[in-house]
Amino acid sequence: METNGMQCLQCEEEFGEREHESRGGYEVLVVDDNPEVLVVVSLAMEVFGYRVTPALNGLKALEILRTKHFDLMVTDLKMDGMDGIALLKKSKELYPFTKVILMTGFYDPEVFMEAIRNKADDYVLKPFSLDELQFKAAHCLGERGELRN
Repeated sequence: METNGMQCLQCEEEFGEREHESRGGYEVLVVDDNPEVLVVVSLAMEVFGYRVTPALNGLKALEILRTKHFDLMVTDLKMDGMDGIALLKKSKELYPFTKVILMTGFYDPEVFMEAIRNKADDYVLKPFSLDELQFKAAHCLGERGELRN
């Protein structure tokens, strides 16, 4: 993900000074139609050591998914054009083994059950801590014993 120096500096100040070491070369697609959330989550995932590709909406994410495989997708649930459930379905059709974490600002049991039926691997409720996101990403990718402090 291309960022300017100021964004990286703000990210380091926000998330602490952590090494940008590789986490097994995992590729992560981050999708959110809120630019601020997209930047924060993308930068956090980079700080956690993942290679990140951001997408500003579900349609752009699908376009990217058609050209590249990802180990993990972290996507917002409510987006214009293509919501997170539709993106989840399409991503699982293309890459059944890609792990998917849904981000949502509300808990709706029906939507949650639909996400589970469509093989979502996990979810986080906004606002969430970056530690929670790091834990869930590592868990989805089988890195349980490799979390950094």
